[in-house]
Amino acid sequence: MVVYRQKDYSQAMNYAAQSGELIGAINSEKDTELQDAIVPFRTPIFLRTIQVDNLRAEPNSTAKVVNRLKLNMPLTVSAYYHEWLYVQVSNNLSGWIQSSSVDVQFSNRRFKE
Repeated sequence: MVVYRQKDYSQAMNYAAQSGELIGAINSEKDTELQDAIVPFRTPIFLRTIQVDNLRAEPNSTAKVVNRLKLNMPLTVSAYYHEWLYVQVSNNLSGWIQSSSVDVQFSNRRFKE
């Protein structure tokens, strides 16, 4: 991690804590009944789709579909709400996707379709 190599340990710990929080949200370890607001991440987290799914305008399954996401499409997550993640895709579209449709992307390079 770049911030660790730069000896910015505070930012490295912040990134690790946010990553742990996201993993907990994806794995449903958190009590989502208590979460009533969108939780932003200060550091982008890179994911990929593990199935074809819809990118939606709002964090619910009846919201307008913004785009259809392909399998293995890289995403950058910036917030979550219950089991929904707010993401940006490589074509600069953003919206909401269910956390069950994503997995960790191990590279933080800029993605190409």
